[in-house]
Amino acid sequence: MNVCFSLVGIGAQRGGIRRYAERMAEALERARGSGDRLEVLEGKPRRLSIDKHLHSWSLRNRSDIDLLHVPNVYAPWHRTSFAKVVTVHDLTPLLLPWTHQRRNVWYHRWMLKRVLAASDQVVTVSESSRRELETLAGLPVDRVTVIGEAAGGSPLSGAAGRAGPDHLLSVGAREPRKNLAGILSAYRKLRARGCVLPLVVVGPSGWGAAVPPGHAACEGVVWKGFVPDAELADLYRRAAVLLYPSFHEGFGLPVLEAMAAG
Repeated sequence: MNVCFSLVGIGAQRGGIRRYAERMAEALERARGSGDRLEVLEGKPRRLSIDKHLHSWSLRNRSDIDLLHVPNVYAPWHRTSFAKVVTVHDLTPLLLPWTHQRRNVWYHRWMLKRVLAASDQVVTVSESSRRELETLAGLPVDRVTVIGEAAGGSPLSGAAGRAGPDHLLSVGAREPRKNLAGILSAYRKLRARGCVLPLVVVGPSGWGAAVPPGHAACEGVVWKGFVPDAELADLYRRAAVLLYPSFHEGFGLPVLEAMAAG
């Protein structure tokens, strides 16, 4: 079987979907049989806004593909000679449009149902997201398979070596949906009540005014940005608590990663 796994619409941002997609590509490579071929398509970060819409059209006449898996919703919206699997993580662009860029909201409003109708099977990451697909996109239950996410990678498994606690921890891309303003507001109140533990904020830059003016300079906050898995695992193990008050999640991988790290 010839399988094509497309990362074109994912971009370079090292957030939850990117982690999910990279782990999936690694697992597909390990599961590949001797007669199978796996093609992983990578996009160009600077052309993401264009490529993630155009790549599905460019694949339409590929005759050497048996199965295309797109780990987000930027998949072909037309019939093809090969089978298509799409992963839908959540429908927050429809539920909370103010937490997404306008073009992302537009795509979900006008293209999502077309993409789902043209797909042979839809994968989603939680029962919550499956219900959203049924109620908001009208997708029949028998066309959706729920496959929960996992805390992948050996650095994030096992509680051995847990130390601390010596900080509070927030993990997630810096964008409106993650409610960083709420985290920082709560942390200010904790500081006023005598909390001396620093707040470590881990996650890549997202979009929009994720951190309102004045909040970024909050005393005691350590801004880390993206960190490699080994450092992230250490931060999980030494944290007193993980703060994850997102407005909405399809799964919420950092919560599971924190549990896996003890």
